[in-house]
Amino acid sequence: MDANQPNNTMSETKNSQYLYVFRSQQDAPQPTPEQMEQIMGEWMAWIRNIREQNRYQAGDPLDDNGKVLRGPKGATITDGPFVEAKELVAGYFIVTAPDLDAAVEMARGCPIFRRGGSVEVRRIEHIPG
Repeated sequence: MDANQPNNTMSETKNSQYLYVFRSQQDAPQPTPEQMEQIMGEWMAWIRNIREQNRYQAGDPLDDNGKVLRGPKGATITDGPFVEAKELVAGYFIVTAPDLDAAVEMARGCPIFRRGGSVEVRRIEHIPG
């Protein structure tokens, strides 16, 4: 190590990655175009805030169509992962935060709560190797 370079390894906080799973109410009324514009503006402002903190890693909404594989080697395949569910998995983000409490606090600003949705926050455990 260069003697002129400061050793910041002890003072730096290592951030972990967290997954936000967004769930929306299946029976929520369809927003009007004006409401949708407002909702999208709220989402974009929230995402911009996370990006400005250099915490946003990735994320996207999910298509409503999908397949669920079950049983040995995924032999049973059904359409849509949410046939019997009241909540739909609507999308995901990957963010960084120093700990779970900080990741939860950042999620509190999510606009999904205004329409009865939820955010599941989970630390991503990376497989070594």
